[in-house]
Amino acid sequence: MRRWFGYIILLMGLLTIQVSKAQQISEFSQYLNNPYLINSAATDISRQLNVDLSIRKQQSRAIKNISSYYASIYGTLKKPNPRQGMTNGFRERKYVSNTTLSIFNPKPTPIIGLIVAQDNFGVVERTNMHFTAGMHLPLNARYTLSTAASIGNILLNVSDRFTILEDNDIPFYQFIEGFDRRNILDLGLSMWLYSDQLQVGYSIQRLFSGNSVHYGNEETFKIRNFHVVSLGYKFQLNQDWQFIPSMIYRISSLEENKADISIRTVFRDKLWTSFSLRKESILVFNFGMKVSSNISVSYSYDHGSINEGRESLSANEIALKIAILPKSRKSLL
Repeated sequence: MRRWFGYIILLMGLLTIQVSKAQQISEFSQYLNNPYLINSAATDISRQLNVDLSIRKQQSRAIKNISSYYASIYGTLKKPNPRQGMTNGFRERKYVSNTTLSIFNPKPTPIIGLIVAQDNFGVVERTNMHFTAGMHLPLNARYTLSTAASIGNILLNVSDRFTILEDNDIPFYQFIEGFDRRNILDLGLSMWLYSDQLQVGYSIQRLFSGNSVHYGNEETFKIRNFHVVSLGYKFQLNQDWQFIPSMIYRISSLEENKADISIRTVFRDKLWTSFSLRKESILVFNFGMKVSSNISVSYSYDHGSINEGRESLSANEIALKIAILPKSRKSLL
């Protein structure tokens, strides 16, 4: 046990001393409970339809009703093998030996899903809808590889809550008047390698990148793709307790690349708490519990720093996860 406490102290130290300065985006708000939001291949495998809902309220000194919402739903296209169950990025069961691999009878599991999100934080408001399709393929008795693609539309609107402070601010005025790239067709590809203890993910988004010319000047607005690499490991401390450190590294040419570091403690798969150091030096606390076998709720608080003394980045968020079992589970189609 002393060795486990040593790991805990080391990771807590990383949480308190690392500084990450980059843009906070809404996809990261609940990825600890729903990794599907940032990697479309990280879908649970079960007999149920997985439905996730969330509402996030940003704290602001000057502007009221800064909020973001998301809803996601996905499920398998056929009844999955119970030995291939997957929850929160990990296999539910430990690996089987080679002598029983024939009994294990691994088969690919296709999954489809949908994500809808809306975020009005900042000058540009965003609404997006993405359809996803993926496949979980067991590689051997322990590891499974999941791949997925997502395609959707992103609608960008300039918020009418912001005004130009200076009358002669011509460049900003031209940007507002010439913002003609409002609808963006988005394509993303993802992969997720996992076992009962390890998870490794990679995704690339905004593959349909390009330019949008502003009216009134020669400047362009460029949509750039970005990459997300994730890594997590589950320590089974005893029969009741699990300890899961993880990190997410977002790679973009538009910002300094830094990692989000998180630690998660789970008790009997019914109670969990998480701490995460996010971008903009935001420390996130998350607590969740299973209300029943099919319903779980969680609360998150983002303790954000003051942005140059003007705006707080703190936020409160409540999320709900529901597992729905269809009447006929032989096929969802």
